[in-house]
Amino acid sequence: MRLPFSDGWNSLWHFSLGLLASIEPAVTPFFIAYQVLTPDENTMTDLAEYGAGFLVGNYNK
Repeated sequence: MRLPFSDGWNSLWHFSLGLLASIEPAVTPFFIAYQVLTPDENTMTDLAEYGAGFLVGNYNK
């Protein structure tokens, strides 16, 4: 398993989708479904990057 935010653009997209989900929650089921349907050794890291974006997007809301 790779470290969080160590995969360049891929990590940035996970984080960005988390930010987007803080504005439009309908993004969440699609992202999670994609991660569950295409599992690999980095699934938990991808979910953590997404969660970090979601938390940052909801900071001070």
